[in-house]
Amino acid sequence: MSQESFIYSRRDQRRRRRFTVASRTYLGFAVAAQEGAFATFLLLTISWTTSTGSGWHAQDLIAATILGAIYAWFAAGPAQRFLAFPGQRRVQAGQILFSWTLIGITDHLASPLMWQSSSMSQIWLWWGLGAAVLLSARLLVYCGIGMMFAAGRFQIERVGLVGDADVISRFQDQANIWRQGCQVVATHTLSAKAAAGAQELSEFAKLCIARHCDHVLVVGELGEVERANSVVDACQQYALNVVYAPFSTSGNSPYKLLDVLPLGPANSIRMLGRPLDDRDQVVKRAFDIIVSCVALVVLLPVLAVVALLIWATSPGPVLYRQERRGFNGQPFYIYKFRSMTVTEDGRAMLPAVHRDPRITPLGHFLRRTSIDELPQLLNVLVGDMSLVGPRPHALSHDDELSLRYATYARRRRIKPGITGWAQVNGFRGDVSTQEKIEGRTQYDLHYIEHWSVELDIWILVLTLLSRQAHKDAG
Repeated sequence: MSQESFIYSRRDQRRRRRFTVASRTYLGFAVAAQEGAFATFLLLTISWTTSTGSGWHAQDLIAATILGAIYAWFAAGPAQRFLAFPGQRRVQAGQILFSWTLIGITDHLASPLMWQSSSMSQIWLWWGLGAAVLLSARLLVYCGIGMMFAAGRFQIERVGLVGDADVISRFQDQANIWRQGCQVVATHTLSAKAAAGAQELSEFAKLCIARHCDHVLVVGELGEVERANSVVDACQQYALNVVYAPFSTSGNSPYKLLDVLPLGPANSIRMLGRPLDDRDQVVKRAFDIIVSCVALVVLLPVLAVVALLIWATSPGPVLYRQERRGFNGQPFYIYKFRSMTVTEDGRAMLPAVHRDPRITPLGHFLRRTSIDELPQLLNVLVGDMSLVGPRPHALSHDDELSLRYATYARRRRIKPGITGWAQVNGFRGDVSTQEKIEGRTQYDLHYIEHWSVELDIWILVLTLLSRQAHKDAG
């Protein structure tokens, strides 16, 4: 007889009574429709305040509704991508700006009389306010939905589990798939006998259909992936997804399968991916170039004054170059305002500590305010660095820290930055203790895994305004 069981814990039963959604696609369209409603409301508000007549008419409502529907269509893609990975909460700010600009131009062309009384400054004001409202609305909705997922408030997919008894038990205890909107409604322990196992799997497949399962999830060691073939055979006559999740009996599987690539004679499973795909790299690079160019122009008087003060108060060069390890472990020369009496090259040097006697009186101020880092805007322009990323260390320090903490070298998978997530959370400067090394590394790895333009902007804001960002400086 089959050993499948229908297991619901009290926690599972509570989740069943929460929000049931037919699919992520439907939920994505609902989120996009809400954004379209916001856009429609904004267009009607603009129409009301800019109209030269007696307010807006039926044609205004029709036009705003159509343009809102177009905005919702563009918003559906980001919503679907967010719901596939709700923990990341990327709001796709670029898509909001593009869509809002597009429907704004369309509205302007379709209703020229309505805009005749509006100056260019008023048009720009409405565009900026509308973009800010739409961005804020999406951020709030995405954060709210993400927290609901994390709390198990959504029930979207129903899952049948297949595997060895101990692996299934540990998987249910540790995998927490309920945080992704999934609910385990049936389990089946694989049989050692092939003939008996095939019959039992056939019955289990029928059970999954009866319980409206979306997925049959096979769990086990990666080396046992061929065992999934029998599950596939049993489920081929039904509209079921059969997926494989590497999960060891210890619960600490070293494998993380990302997706499938069309490489080689058959499709290949990707187990490690680049932190930023081609699109993300283009967006991040464009952001770096634009902001660094604006910053250099705005800060040019400050840079000139600081250079003059350094030249006048201590002997030595105004700028100095230090060799550091950057993207993919490649060395590069970083530019800084000289804040010390020495200019070590990075291959053999002593790290600066709090109240280091080598730091000049002006250097204390420069380091405390991070002004000494401003020349690194040149590194950003040439592509050696990014505005935001893990802070690079001198070669000798980098080698030492890699030996002291196993995952430290993973910081090299993205370009180093002038500021970073670790710095704005208080991990700046001193790395003399294991706790400080681990803290900095964990924050940097979190940034790499959750990168977005919005996160970069937030880190830059915190760098300017937060006291944590300047902790341990100088």
